[in-house]
Amino acid sequence: MSRPITARKRWWIAGGVCIVALLAQSGCSDLFAGDEKEVVYRAPVHSRAMWVLEPATIRIGDVATLEVAVVTRPDHRVLPFATPDQVAGLWILEVETLPVTKETNRWIHRTRVRIRPREVGRFDWPSTPIEVEGDGVVENLIADGLTIEVQSVVPEYVGKLTPFGLGPLDTEAGGRNPWIWAVGGAGFTLGCVGLLWLARRESNKPAPPTKSRSHGTPSWETALGVIEEALVEIERDPISACAKASSALRTYMDRRFGAGKPSLPGADVDPIVHFGRAVACTTDELERAKPPFAATSRWPRFVALLRQLDRVQFAAPASAASPHTAAREAIREVASFVRDTIPNQVAR
Repeated sequence: MSRPITARKRWWIAGGVCIVALLAQSGCSDLFAGDEKEVVYRAPVHSRAMWVLEPATIRIGDVATLEVAVVTRPDHRVLPFATPDQVAGLWILEVETLPVTKETNRWIHRTRVRIRPREVGRFDWPSTPIEVEGDGVVENLIADGLTIEVQSVVPEYVGKLTPFGLGPLDTEAGGRNPWIWAVGGAGFTLGCVGLLWLARRESNKPAPPTKSRSHGTPSWETALGVIEEALVEIERDPISACAKASSALRTYMDRRFGAGKPSLPGADVDPIVHFGRAVACTTDELERAKPPFAATSRWPRFVALLRQLDRVQFAAPASAASPHTAAREAIREVASFVRDTIPNQVAR
């Protein structure tokens, strides 16, 4: 029969196992440490260039970084080269030349291009010719292009590479057909646009010309007709011609500018109480009267013409001036005044 292992022996056995394990660990680590070797990069025999995309697959709308890395021997430089200006399905945001990474046996030249995809699908980034100068020699390289895959941002359609088509509308949302709201909104908008168009059209319409109250002939045409008759009558009776021209001028101002109701300062009762009574006012009363707003700038000339006609009508019999000449000049001035006050919308 074998003897039972005592507790003291158990402690000795456990201690021996621990010591053996520690020695084994230290010995293995020394063994592995002796096998490690330092990685040393050797100078490349020929320069190399390649495009690198991080990440390899991008989503539409994200900003990605493309880099072209050119590995050369020390003291070599990369001549300036052109990156693609535009690529189908991509926006080119920025081009940046990074500082040269100089190592003992090689130099790394990098140019960074930031892009943003605008469409879903696969797009080819073109190859790029690059020239490296060193030791008096120019070496021509080609950085091969890449195929860039752009995925959708919709979680359930990450791998979809084609655009989404038109789908049926959800008519159960809210219990109502959304076409009702769309058609109603479109009709309301068109109605507002139509009202604005009508309002602008009405505002751009020329104001209708003022016409005589007794008949449909405009007031200026009536006045010019009477003035022409007065010019014909000068040779026979210049005083009567001036009276006719004065009456035509007063009537014209009455109808054209509403001069039939001027207010006389200091008068208790306005002598002109209704339309058509301006012809009953004297020249002095019209001069003292407050003119209508529309005729404010023309009122002084109007009164001056009346006084010029009055001088011919009420001239002294022994006056040396010829009444025919004075009457003709005054009536022509009246005709000129009427033509100058015709509305701009009416062809003269």
